[in-house]
Amino acid sequence: MDKFLLQPVSSSKANGYVPQDKTFPKCELPSDNNEDENSFELLGNLMNVTKLLELAKLPNTNTEIQQIVLSPNFSFDDYRLMEVSPAIANEIESGSAKFVFRGELDDYPVLCSNKTTYLVREADTSNTLMVLSDLHFSKDVKRDEKCLKTIKMETVQMKYLVLSELKTVYLNRLKELLHEAEFQWMKVGEEPEVLTERRKMYTFDELLNVIQLSENELRNALEHLPVINYNGFLRLLSIEFCDRLLMEFIELMDDDNEPDISIHSVNVPSLYNSLKRRETERIIPYDAVEWMVRSHCNEEVKDGVHRFSVNERALCRSKASQLLRAAVRFELSEFEKLMEQLLPEGVQLKIEYLEGLALIDEELERGKTIRYLNVEDLPEGEIERLELLFTLRERWKVTEMRPFLSDICKTDREVNTLLTTQCRVAVINEERVLLGLK
Repeated sequence: MDKFLLQPVSSSKANGYVPQDKTFPKCELPSDNNEDENSFELLGNLMNVTKLLELAKLPNTNTEIQQIVLSPNFSFDDYRLMEVSPAIANEIESGSAKFVFRGELDDYPVLCSNKTTYLVREADTSNTLMVLSDLHFSKDVKRDEKCLKTIKMETVQMKYLVLSELKTVYLNRLKELLHEAEFQWMKVGEEPEVLTERRKMYTFDELLNVIQLSENELRNALEHLPVINYNGFLRLLSIEFCDRLLMEFIELMDDDNEPDISIHSVNVPSLYNSLKRRETERIIPYDAVEWMVRSHCNEEVKDGVHRFSVNERALCRSKASQLLRAAVRFELSEFEKLMEQLLPEGVQLKIEYLEGLALIDEELERGKTIRYLNVEDLPEGEIERLELLFTLRERWKVTEMRPFLSDICKTDREVNTLLTTQCRVAVINEERVLLGLK
């Protein structure tokens, strides 16, 4: 099933169907006359077909008769039937949307429109499904004239494909491909040497061929990743590059000699020029500076002018991620003091900013501690993720676990359904507590 799209066009003989003569098989019927020849042709012969119907005691009406025959190109394997919604059918018929199957040889197939991705599964049916070149239903047949119409049957199927919309966009595979040629924090002249050690760089169209997402979904995913267009290729900024660029950005916001760079107003060209002055030996693309501002600032357009101000939550999360990755665990009070020193003046950390990024535990000996746990690094599968979370902590409050399911469960209702289905739940002090998998 997973490779059905790549099956070669098979001949009729390969399907076990070996056509005989181009004529229809002969049928032996009792003869009403004394002719020696009592076998006669049915294909395209209205008189003989009428005699057959009379023999079967079917009503002889003055109407159109349709005769179904095998097409010369009849095949079982060259066709797949697919059930689609009326909306998709309308888009296909009108040509308003393009649909394409995406994936590599070992992938399960998905069907993508410009905006949506559908999982493709095969279903069985007890009915026999025929594909015909044409067929008149009762309201379409000619009732005032008796005639014989031959209909060619192209295939017969007892399975069909069903579609289900992909609700969650998974990015692990996209990240894996982009990691192959990360853009490093490197000096001028090092780039060609670095690229010789990498396996593959991708353009957007090349990614679209191997990532099982619609065009809009892929563009949206790339916008939420530290990805830039460099020399025609999409390059993922390395963790070191992002960390160093963030450090420079924060230092410039606290620099009184940089009036165009502050938490209230960030000028992108000024930031780029300042970075080039400070890091003369480093390759810092303008697109990377734009990404830094776009992902850490709020944008406001006034009188046609784009203005940026620091997004406190985004900046705190990036700096906290950088700090938490440097150690296994921090005491929460110590971590908060360090963050106060590292953040620019006027930016204050709030614990709620760290949801889905850090895990806060409370121990008798050490009190409250904090450690790095990024929802983006967790397994994509629901069961695998829950298993990992319960190895990190035996008991979870539902409110504590919810941020670590936010990417695979878009609503609180979906979270509650998953946890109720897969986890053992107890009510302790009037609060739901998860005790492990069922």
